[in-house]
Amino acid sequence: MAFQALPNVLTIGDNTAGADGNVAQIFLPGNISAYFTGLGILYPDGQKTQQFGVRIDHYYKISGEGVNKGNDDFLDYVIKYLKEEGKN
Repeated sequence: MAFQALPNVLTIGDNTAGADGNVAQIFLPGNISAYFTGLGILYPDGQKTQQFGVRIDHYYKISGEGVNKGNDDFLDYVIKYLKEEGKN
């Protein structure tokens, strides 16, 4: 998210979990504990990241096939994408 503030940054990948901010634990009667988040992480324009994740400019879903073969399909895809876009 911090890198996205720089010029000429492209975010390629899949959605993040959107789990950010702090986590606090409280203890309730009956030996029960609960967790909650209390801080919001926002983009400068106010858009939430909690439950949404970071903004993705170009989606790419990683499959297990390349990993099983010892390949880095994601890196290959990014290099190919950047070359096609003339951003190498």
